[in-house]
Amino acid sequence: MNVYEPIPKHICNAFVIRAKTQCTCAPNMKMNFNCNDRSEPRGGRTVTSDQLRVLLIEDSDFDAKLIQHALTTGGNPACHVDSVASLDEAAECLKTTSYDVVLLDLGLSESGGIGAVGQFRSSCPEPPPLIVLTGLDDEQAALEALDNGAQDYVVKSDIDFLSRSIRHAVQRQQIMAQLKTANELLQEKNQRLSELYDTAQQFVDNVSHEFRTPLTVIREFTSIVRDGCDGPVTPKQIEHLDKVLHRTDDLALMVDDMLDISKLEAGLLGVWRRACRVTDLVATVTGLLRKRAESKKIWLSTQLAHDLPLVFCDEEKAQRVLMNLAVNAIKFTPEGGRVDIWVRPAENGSEIVIGVSDSGSGISPQNLEIIFERFQQLETNLRASTKGFGLGLNIAKELVSLNLGQMQVESAVGKGSTFSFTLPCNDSMVVFEQYVRRVSALTDSQCTFSFLTVSIHSDSIDNVAPVVDEYLQRSVRVQDLVIQSSKQTWVIVTSCQEREIPCLIDRLNQGWAAYARNCPRGEFPELNLEHRGTLPLAAGLSQLRDQFGHLLENRVVKRPAGGKVLVVDDDREVNSCLGVRLEAAGYEVLSAFDGEQGLATAIEQHPDAVVLDLRMPKKDGLTMLREMRSNEVVQRTPVVVLSANIRDQHRALEAGANYFVSKPYEADAILSAIESSLSERSLA
Repeated sequence: MNVYEPIPKHICNAFVIRAKTQCTCAPNMKMNFNCNDRSEPRGGRTVTSDQLRVLLIEDSDFDAKLIQHALTTGGNPACHVDSVASLDEAAECLKTTSYDVVLLDLGLSESGGIGAVGQFRSSCPEPPPLIVLTGLDDEQAALEALDNGAQDYVVKSDIDFLSRSIRHAVQRQQIMAQLKTANELLQEKNQRLSELYDTAQQFVDNVSHEFRTPLTVIREFTSIVRDGCDGPVTPKQIEHLDKVLHRTDDLALMVDDMLDISKLEAGLLGVWRRACRVTDLVATVTGLLRKRAESKKIWLSTQLAHDLPLVFCDEEKAQRVLMNLAVNAIKFTPEGGRVDIWVRPAENGSEIVIGVSDSGSGISPQNLEIIFERFQQLETNLRASTKGFGLGLNIAKELVSLNLGQMQVESAVGKGSTFSFTLPCNDSMVVFEQYVRRVSALTDSQCTFSFLTVSIHSDSIDNVAPVVDEYLQRSVRVQDLVIQSSKQTWVIVTSCQEREIPCLIDRLNQGWAAYARNCPRGEFPELNLEHRGTLPLAAGLSQLRDQFGHLLENRVVKRPAGGKVLVVDDDREVNSCLGVRLEAAGYEVLSAFDGEQGLATAIEQHPDAVVLDLRMPKKDGLTMLREMRSNEVVQRTPVVVLSANIRDQHRALEAGANYFVSKPYEADAILSAIESSLSERSLA
């Protein structure tokens, strides 16, 4: 370590005067003015608790004296400065002493320039704030120093700026430490909240499911007694038993609400939208409500318009909504009142409106704003006596949204309330427009829509189609749309990116295979899924309508008149029978029995499509497919991949296959895949 002679008096006075006239310090920073020789880094004078400890790395004795004197004398933050002449000495000091800030001269003889910054930071696992000192005001050097980890860049002659820089570096370090601690604490709390949320969700699911069995038993045995199956029952007993049944139904509805909330938040609530009769929907609900209304001496009526069209919805969920609204109306209407269930076409002609009107006490304007929020109960005398969980209307609104409709309420205090909701008519284009509006309201303008078609071939299409429809409806996300465009084709619209489509197709195929395995008596055909394009929401409703309408109109792909198909399969019997089937369909057939021969034949003969097996000698099908996609001659040739292993599907589609058909296959599946590939190629 170096010990220096006292600084000459005239130099000392100059620094003190400059510091007193130019240096500005934070009002809450305590100042000390000390004038010492250059101190020892360890074992020197005692450092007080209110002093900043600074390590100066400077190999110029004169500059070290000036900087040390300026920082410990006159108007500067109270500092204790330890000075060393090399990076190695600095590393040793940092092992045993904690410093608030380090000053590093870029002109060190051992490692001058910006490299000294990186060398210093690499030598210390957690170095204190670093301020770089230089004799030149070089903006480029300053930027490089900051990029390499320095907090500031100061010219040696600007001592007042150095003082402020030290103070700010220390304050910045303290703030960063506080932010790090706060972030760690926040992460811990978020993790804990996530665990508590998962526990609460699991608890709700378990309790809800466990409630169903005893509720079923209570209701059934109550009904047995009430109906006189165990002997005569007096009118008074019937009245009491009806109340038990009604309360049991209320509790069952609450359990359904809790389950639906849990499923909605987990994204697991399935939807099966299809054509439904509104009259059947209303009749089912009113049949369940008659006795409840009679027990309160409330007149329950239904008013249905004539010639109502079919609606497109999940019937069970629409019934849940209507039941919820009607039960609330009966519950909150005084004895002798009236509840009307009515249905009529909407003014726009594309929707049906279903409503429930009551002659109750009505709802104030301020309460109308909160009734659809979770766990909100209106504070009225009547409602205070019939409290539930406050989930019903919130769930009802969510279910209406899933059915591509909207809910409205009108009320006047003292006159009653009317709750209504809409359902789209069973018109594919109307349903699609409602779907686009719903998605655009829930997402941002960067949303994209991807279009897929699904087709099947089966001799018993009337029996199989409903099964496929239910599977597709319940397997896609609730924010997706499935429309059956004919007996054997469907259109899927999903709000996802194009890169996600292969995973979606793979998931649907795997799920269908598992579904078919679980139905041993059913003979289910394979699903032929095709990606038919992706458009951004920004393209506009008109362009989205055109794309959707085009898919609806092209429900059945017409068979092309001829074409050349190359079959590549090392199993000669499979190759032969495929050739017979393709020739019968009007195709010219080429054959190859391994990947090398197949690639050579494809390049030479230019087939219109290739049917390719994956497991072959010499060159497997996956390698051949990748080489085709990198060859300009055949890179656009449609390829239908065959494999006995469903796990090959994802790899094949990623490598560029147009379709994947698993063995054992149906001939119609191969033909359909080839036809679709050729049609897509002609459109392109």
